[in-house]
Amino acid sequence: MNLERTIGWTLRLGVAIASVLIVVGLFASLFAAPVPSQNSASLSLLTWNGGVSLILYGLIALIATPFLSVTFCCIDFLIERNWLYVALTLAVLINLLLGLFVLPRLIS
Repeated sequence: MNLERTIGWTLRLGVAIASVLIVVGLFASLFAAPVPSQNSASLSLLTWNGGVSLILYGLIALIATPFLSVTFCCIDFLIERNWLYVALTLAVLINLLLGLFVLPRLIS
């Protein structure tokens, strides 16, 4: 497996998908009729809020892109049996997960 090529395609594809979703969501928000929401203060992944939902999905795709790159690196290092780099990429992945899920709850 060519690691550089895989990471490059992962980053390009992730940014392209996120960009398309955000731009389409922006145009949908600007030109479509507003969708009534029962609770406008909460933004949920399970409810459809028109263009805002597309923008949110685009941001999630943009956040998921580095996770995929680091995961592919870890898999490649596992195949190569390079244990030092497996440990380092797992540490990076754990830090990314902590920054996304744990730190926001500690701050608020």
